[in-house]
Amino acid sequence: PTIAESLSHAFVRFPGPTAELHGLGGLAGGGSSFALGVNSVGEVVGYATTTTGVSHAVLWRANGVLVDLGASSSGESIALGINDSGQVVGWMGNGSRRQPFIWTETSGVQIIGGIKDGTAFAINKSGVVVGESNGRPISWNAGSTASLLLLRKYDFGGRAHAISDAGEMVGYSSGCDDFYYYFDEDCNAVEHPVMWTVVEEAKDLRKIGSAATVATALGINSAHQ
Repeated sequence: PTIAESLSHAFVRFPGPTAELHGLGGLAGGGSSFALGVNSVGEVVGYATTTTGVSHAVLWRANGVLVDLGASSSGESIALGINDSGQVVGWMGNGSRRQPFIWTETSGVQIIGGIKDGTAFAINKSGVVVGESNGRPISWNAGSTASLLLLRKYDFGGRAHAISDAGEMVGYSSGCDDFYYYFDEDCNAVEHPVMWTVVEEAKDLRKIGSAATVATALGINSAHQ
C-alpha cells in the first residue's frame, strides 16, 4: 500500500437508513486520526498526528471543523471524553508522565491539579471528571482537588472510565479474589467491573457465581445501563 493507504482516519456515522460514514480528516500535513468520544450534538474528540508523528488532542465540531487542542511542550496529548457543553478531557504528557486536562472554549487547556500522573477519561454535564491517578480511580470537580474513589474490599487499584449525568461512575477495581485473602496466598490481580454512586463504595457488577475473572465497565447512561 501507499503511505496514504496505510494511515488510519477518524470517522463519524450519521443516523438514518443509509448509515453514511463521514471522514473527519486530520491535521494539515499530518498523518492518522482517531475518534474516541462523541457528545449528543455531534462533536467528536480524539487525536491526530502531526507531520513529525506527535499525537495532538483534537476536537471536531459538528460542522466538521477541526480544533487542535495542542500538546505539552515535551510530549503529546489525547482527548478521551466530551460533554454536551463542549468541555473536553484527556491527558497530556510524555512517555514517563501523563497529566489529566480539561479544555473549554473560554479557558483553553487546564491541567487538573494535585495529580502527578494520571488520565481524565470522561466528564458529565455538571463538569464532574473521572479517571485515574497512579493506578487509583478518581473524580474531580472544578475548584477542588481530585478525590480517590473507594475500592472493593481488599482491592488495591482501579480506574473510573465513565460518569452519568446523575453522577454514577463505572470502571474497574482490581485485586485478588476473596479466596486468596482468606488463605493468605499469592495471586494474580484481576479486574472487577464496578459502579460508584455518591454515597456508596465500589459495587461489583458481576453476578454471583460469574466465571468472569477479568472485566471492566467502560460506559453508563442516564438509565443506569
